[in-house]
Amino acid sequence: DRTVRTSSDGESLRGIPVLGIIPRLRRLEDAAEGASAMAGRGLPLIVAMDPLDPAAEAYRNLRMNLTFMSTEDQPIRSILFSSPGPSEGKSTTAINFAVMLAQQGQRVLVIDADLRRPSLHRALDVLREPGLANLLIGDADPREAVRPNVLPNLDFLPSGPFPPNPSELLNSKAMGRLLEDLEGRYDQIVIDSPPVLAVTDAAVLAVHTDGAVLVLRSGETEQRTAERSVEQLRRLGVRVFGAVLNEVSAATPDESYYLQYYYSYHPSGSGGGARWKRLREGLSRVRFFG
Repeated sequence: DRTVRTSSDGESLRGIPVLGIIPRLRRLEDAAEGASAMAGRGLPLIVAMDPLDPAAEAYRNLRMNLTFMSTEDQPIRSILFSSPGPSEGKSTTAINFAVMLAQQGQRVLVIDADLRRPSLHRALDVLREPGLANLLIGDADPREAVRPNVLPNLDFLPSGPFPPNPSELLNSKAMGRLLEDLEGRYDQIVIDSPPVLAVTDAAVLAVHTDGAVLVLRSGETEQRTAERSVEQLRRLGVRVFGAVLNEVSAATPDESYYLQYYYSYHPSGSGGGARWKRLREGLSRVRFFG
């Protein structure tokens, strides 16, 4: 087995730390119709819908680890999330991390910079256009493209229309100037990008940010592809903050001891289950979007 399954496997990849271990997301069986529809879009906003879920606590741990990596000499204002290949959870991780920062009281902008296969606009239930591509070609200004307060303290910049030259747009001077301008308006900018090895978009875009986080799917991402992703980013001078091990099963021997702490504090039993159901029903009535 040459896949990355545990945090030890992840930390052996060119010496990068594992910043978060995200357990496999469980189906929200008792969620209301609106929340179920959101979960069905493929990007479960577990931090917003189920803030007491073990996965939400794992995202808090990721937020804490990245916060402590930001220093006065090297502040972290913009973070790019990517993965070696598709379907490894980079978009889900990026949006949940952004929501977690916003819940902390920071003013956050999340950017869908995947100009080839964008998905965040569906998760947040907003139109894809106008968006980032429009800004980069001068066809719109930030007031038209940025969707304010999709969640409290969280603004969103969708991808925009599909351009014929996404790599060139993301590597342009216009992209650098845009990020510099946006960093002056927000405490944190979180960027979702295409996979590192599939296209060059993520690597050239990461140059304009403070650094990148690689999302690896436990039992799926091969160690060699993860290593090549780190090498490709570092070759361009990109700071790789670390990796997030996603979709970790509690049955994984090396992680079961760690994950049991998350699940042991999840409401259980008849009394706890009833309180949990009432809480989730209350959360489902909150208008999170729009």
